[in-house]
Amino acid sequence: AITRGDWIVDARLAKPGERLDVELTLLDDAGITLQHWAPLHVHIGTLHRVAHVALLDDDTLAAGHTARVQLVFDAPVCALPGDRFIVRNAQATRTVGGGRMLDPFGPPRKRRTAERRAWLDALRVWLDDGRIGPLLEEAPRGVSRSMLMQLTGLPAEALLLPDDADEIALHGRDAVIVLRSHWARLRSQVLAALDQYHARSPDELGPDAARLRRIAAPLVPDAMWRALIDSLVDE
Repeated sequence: AITRGDWIVDARLAKPGERLDVELTLLDDAGITLQHWAPLHVHIGTLHRVAHVALLDDDTLAAGHTARVQLVFDAPVCALPGDRFIVRNAQATRTVGGGRMLDPFGPPRKRRTAERRAWLDALRVWLDDGRIGPLLEEAPRGVSRSMLMQLTGLPAEALLLPDDADEIALHGRDAVIVLRSHWARLRSQVLAALDQYHARSPDELGPDAARLRRIAAPLVPDAMWRALIDSLVDE
């Protein structure tokens, strides 16, 4: 059954999340100062849910101020970057603020790292200026094309990629989009790891591809790692 707050969406956008990173502004007369993990009633379109607030910039958020926070729900919620929302107090008796979505796929840990804040800054640039380049600059291991579609709401053919971005095919029809500067850095990282390995163990043949990956680039996606190894072998 379809209930209030449900979405009917293209399958390429059907990826709800439970942790939404947002820009939140409290009204001047909100009458509250938000502490970490404070509950709020959140209204996104017709959806009404209670979420806990994880503060990302400071330890508190006072009335009349804006900050980035993570709204943590107890069930998945559909949203896209740029979507607007309203929040009411814990008693649901008063509207206290609102804001816009930044990243509907917020992480459960390491929410306040410099890398994470830079990613949210890049999403804000996309929302304000429509430029994807800053997102790719903050993605040293690239971003899947499907994720870019989910973050922008645009089909693949409408994504205006910078000239220095390349696509690496994945299984199915997806691909990883990565800047050439990041690709070159990954190649250098792998070669440096090999040099260090042979310097430490000159009598050994060297690590196999799986072990080299664990040493040099454990977080690189499978298909991207295979493409990286293939390019080094070809060279």
